[in-house]
Amino acid sequence: MAATEAFLREEVEFELDTLVRAAKGLDKLKAVQEGVNAVNRNDATRDKFGVLAREMFKRYKGLLHNQAIYAFKPRRDAINAIYGAIQESTYAADISAVMSRIQQIVDESIDSLDIALEPTEDYGTKVDISSLDFERIEQEFLKPNNKNTTVQSVKTAVEQKLNRMLDQNPLRINYYEKYQGIIEAYNRGKDALAVEETFSQLKHFYGELSEEEARAAREGLTEAEQTIFDHLHLGKQLKDKEKHEIKAIARTLLEQLEAEHLKVTYWAEKTQTASAVRQQINNILFERLPYPVYDEEDVQIKTDLLFQYFRKSYGGMVA
Repeated sequence: MAATEAFLREEVEFELDTLVRAAKGLDKLKAVQEGVNAVNRNDATRDKFGVLAREMFKRYKGLLHNQAIYAFKPRRDAINAIYGAIQESTYAADISAVMSRIQQIVDESIDSLDIALEPTEDYGTKVDISSLDFERIEQEFLKPNNKNTTVQSVKTAVEQKLNRMLDQNPLRINYYEKYQGIIEAYNRGKDALAVEETFSQLKHFYGELSEEEARAAREGLTEAEQTIFDHLHLGKQLKDKEKHEIKAIARTLLEQLEAEHLKVTYWAEKTQTASAVRQQINNILFERLPYPVYDEEDVQIKTDLLFQYFRKSYGGMVA
């Protein structure tokens, strides 16, 4: 516990007593958010706090048989409130939930004050929601001293969305590279302006991801068909007529493979089935890719690209 408190005081400039001594209601809620914002200074401080807090929780739990440990319960609860709020925001899956937390902070933040290590243990105290002034809450949590937490929350939402989209379509690697550039710039500059700029860039970038995610529907394709189309389109300037042809090839290729070879469990590990998948891809591309936009060398290159895609995305499952 001493190590965790020392970290908070010396490395992120937050005094745990601020939270321990805070009155119930808005003051305690505000103190938790200040602690979270301090810990969220950067990824390194966030990770270090998590390690220290988990070690403290483990040791505290091991001493529950000793009545003397309960003298430290208020300090343990204060650390747990900060830790719980950070963990809750880490698993936010959608930007709308993040923005809701920023603008209407009450619903999720109140529960974060009572996150227990074990479901059967009663740690912490909840804020009485009836005592809160909702207008004051919004004013408090939109202030600059909450910006680090806001950036971390949006960053988490962006990462989760980006990882899911990369799993679906590896050709979206350019989005990953752009995201890395934003984060590298953020980690280099820690003044208020850098935090504000990062927040603005992340919001804009999330919008770009959402636009990309909706592209398949706009093109009249499924996500998998869009990925096949992107592999075939890569490196080629196509006219509208040729794009329609490539879309049709993507649909046909996926439909035929799913109807037959991809039904075989772990087909990629079976030499004969894997060879049949590659051959079927090659046959369809050879017969249907528009010539001379695609020559024989292009057919082989695209066959290899698509085979690797199917092996990675469908190789261990039944379609």
